[in-house]
Amino acid sequence: MDIKVLTNLVKDGIMTPEEVWRDFLKKGIVIKDLLQQYIIPIIVTVTVISTVLNMIFGYPMMGGRFHPSIFRAVWMIIGGIVTYLASLYIFGWISAFLAEKFGGKNDLNRAVLMLFLISLPSFAGQILGTLPIIGFILSIGLSIYSLVLLYKAFPLFLDVPLNNQSKCFIIFILISIVVGMILGMITGAIFSPPMR
Repeated sequence: MDIKVLTNLVKDGIMTPEEVWRDFLKKGIVIKDLLQQYIIPIIVTVTVISTVLNMIFGYPMMGGRFHPSIFRAVWMIIGGIVTYLASLYIFGWISAFLAEKFGGKNDLNRAVLMLFLISLPSFAGQILGTLPIIGFILSIGLSIYSLVLLYKAFPLFLDVPLNNQSKCFIIFILISIVVGMILGMITGAIFSPPMR
């Protein structure tokens, strides 16, 4: 997949998300194909670009900006890719499980697809977030937009009835915060070597 296709997918995922969602649902892509054709190329591209920009502009930390070494940058890229892939599968499983509990479908393929597609604005935010001053605001805004998309996506991807949509979304967010903190501690311990 070339960079233009990836860029267009992210752009369309931000500008016309529901059209993108319906196109992907029509294709009926399974996780393996989704990983090979879309997820891995996009996550590698986003992680590499954001890490290179962090090397140029520095990573914001208390007391200034940290410029990672080449070794640390490569380690951050590997960590970012592993963390996203693990998160996608874990949160996909959680969202499919919850959907079933709230009257929807327990379909891991569709759950992973849903989480990947609603993450497209966050990918743009990850890159833009590296820019000094305005980057943080853009990153936060695009992350909030991804949450709004997630709320809208549960009924379409996992057939959660509209009367249970809010409950399913809130419980998913609460569980995700706890699981995300645990996952962050584990991956942080593995992929955050001492500052050099």
